[in-house]
Amino acid sequence: MDYSSRQDRSRNGRSTRRSSSSGSRQQRRTSSSTTGGRPLRGRTDTGYRLGSRGMSFSDRRGGVAAQLNPRSLMLIAAALIVLILLAVLLSTCTRSCSNKEAEETQTVEAVNELDARVAAGASSELTSRLSVVLDRNDRFAEIAKNADQYDERVIQLAIDNPETIDFVAQLPTHDKTSEPYEDSVTKGTVPKLFNWDSRWGYVDYAGLPLAVTGSGPTVLSMGYMGLTGRSDKTPADIAALSEADGTNTGEEYTTAELFTREAETLGLRVDTFEPSAEEITASLYNNHPTICQIKANTLTPYAHWVLAASVNEDGTINVYDPTSTEVSSHPWSATTISGYSSSIHVLQLSDKALAEQEGEGESEGEGEYSGEG
Repeated sequence: MDYSSRQDRSRNGRSTRRSSSSGSRQQRRTSSSTTGGRPLRGRTDTGYRLGSRGMSFSDRRGGVAAQLNPRSLMLIAAALIVLILLAVLLSTCTRSCSNKEAEETQTVEAVNELDARVAAGASSELTSRLSVVLDRNDRFAEIAKNADQYDERVIQLAIDNPETIDFVAQLPTHDKTSEPYEDSVTKGTVPKLFNWDSRWGYVDYAGLPLAVTGSGPTVLSMGYMGLTGRSDKTPADIAALSEADGTNTGEEYTTAELFTREAETLGLRVDTFEPSAEEITASLYNNHPTICQIKANTLTPYAHWVLAASVNEDGTINVYDPTSTEVSSHPWSATTISGYSSSIHVLQLSDKALAEQEGEGESEGEGEYSGEG
């Protein structure tokens, strides 16, 4: 047999075996399909045998969550909730802090539109009055800056009486205490006192500093000192009596009842009259100081009390106004003062005080005489 014949037979044999194998596999597939039996393990419809160890696709299907137990999932959920709450709280705090900073910035930056030198809370009228006088004194700048901390009458006090500027500047932080009056007092001579004296002006009276409300106590104190020659009853002392009596009321912050109620305890006598130039002048010629109830918008813009202290040779009178150095600086016509008054109250020593003084005088005289003998 030649070589070519052997090749042909070899090829024919391989073809026959492939045909037989293909038929056998086709037969097995047909048998499995028609009989309802299960495919053999490790076989697929491709005819290839799988490995002995199966492949798992669970990691791809469920991810990491599928590998966690319920407790771990709960812990993760709780942590997420906590993080969300922290984020909400942080956001709220940030907004709150931002709003607070904005409010503080707005407060700091608040400016008086009429005059930046004056506190933003001051009224337009007060701002206008302060603007006129701000260049007078460096302390006025301090007062204007804190103008919203003052009653307007206190500001007006500094405007009308420049000598009170230091007093007013210190008012917001000063102690509300009084001190004794240690200046010398001469009987028969009325001392000139003002409400804003630092020895009593800081004391509260009728709801405000005595510096602006104490004209009633101050005039009574002046009259007492002039008539008795004693200084133990300062305006602060008289103000305390008024507070106790309930006479610290009214437009003048003191009613006339103070004078009549406290006269006897002070060793004084008070007689009330209708205002007249003749009555005022006659009282002063007799060395009886006269308290006058002054109407608003006359001597000053406010109703208050003044003391007609003495009479001059030309018939004019010296008026001590505890609210104004300008009013107290020059003589006045008795007619003008009576026209500005709603009532007048003449002061003099009481009969009891006079008797005591006469007795003291006799004792001193006997002592001197005895000593000389």
